[in-house]
Amino acid sequence: MKKTICILHPGVWDEETPYSRTFVEALNRIKNPDTEYFIKACPPGPGRYPVIDYFMNALEIPKLCTGAMEAEKEGADAIVLACTDDPGLRTLRTLVDIPVVGEMESAMHLACMLGHKFGLVSWPTRPFMHRGENLIRLYGLEGKAVSHPTEPVVALSPTAEREARRGFLDPAVFCRDYVVPAANRLINRGLTLSSCTARASA
Repeated sequence: MKKTICILHPGVWDEETPYSRTFVEALNRIKNPDTEYFIKACPPGPGRYPVIDYFMNALEIPKLCTGAMEAEKEGADAIVLACTDDPGLRTLRTLVDIPVVGEMESAMHLACMLGHKFGLVSWPTRPFMHRGENLIRLYGLEGKAVSHPTEPVVALSPTAEREARRGFLDPAVFCRDYVVPAANRLINRGLTLSSCTARASA
């Protein structure tokens, strides 16, 4: 049965950026053959990065609400909130009568099904990492998360964001050199915690 999904995207959408090309390639690779999608951009207020700092994150939510209501009127069968922060997710669900799926909420619950513990490889800013930890608590998953559950994909520094954005130019290399090592640090953190717990129990 044919379905139409709205990808609700915070911020300006430019099809020619490395990020956008990578994003669309991933969508086309994972969607079902009978599923169509359209991307609805919700440009932010002043500022460059709508979901990195607290203020811009808050400004984005009213625009996402408007975008969700428009998408429902345009015939979307469901909405995917394309932001790992899940900004305004619960609010959006009260405004429309179609399913609204959050990236982070879905990823966390999938991780809970795949492993004993999970952690978050995070964009390298403290506000973003803190919001990831807050979402773990909001979704009631603290018991399934490793100790100190967020790990920046690039070590925190004044140039960390610029370095992380270079990952969109060659995602395969970036995953190999940055994402996988960050994930392994989380795995080792969980294993260390489990080993300490086992020794304490013995």
